[in-house]
Amino acid sequence: MKQILTVATICLVLTGCLSSTSIPLGIGEVRSALAANLLTLATGIEREDPLLASRIVSERFEMDNNIGIRYLDDGWSGTGIGAFREFFSKVFEVHANIDQRFDLRDVEQVGNVATARVFSEFFSSRTDRVPPEGYTASGWDWLIFELDGASWVLIRWDEAPLPHDMGEGEEL
Repeated sequence: MKQILTVATICLVLTGCLSSTSIPLGIGEVRSALAANLLTLATGIEREDPLLASRIVSERFEMDNNIGIRYLDDGWSGTGIGAFREFFSKVFEVHANIDQRFDLRDVEQVGNVATARVFSEFFSSRTDRVPPEGYTASGWDWLIFELDGASWVLIRWDEAPLPHDMGEGEEL
């Protein structure tokens, strides 16, 4: 019996079914991981800390310009962590007293890619205006994450269409 269990265990390890490095990809676990990433992103933006905010960002990161102009008049350009940090450093030069909120509504996962549909709200004081004025921007976003080792990293941030009813009470 012991030999049968040993052979069965070896077969499972060789086929990858019993790998100690496997990462659970249940939708609940993915949702929790993405929620944690969104909290890190929001905290980094609120603390005006581009290094903290960029902890979840991939080297391949890109941002839709419609998202970029919510934060900075010049919008977004570039790719990757360096462009992300540079962009938000410029944002923090003209915004103070920031309150960033991400309300995670839906998560869809296909293999190693997960898309989060989020309602985003950004409140601040524009310090580049005289006198400084309150600023608010909000909208529906798609944040696309890719599994990189044991972490979900943000590869794209796009503006999402407004949710609508599909007739059966089902949201898109």
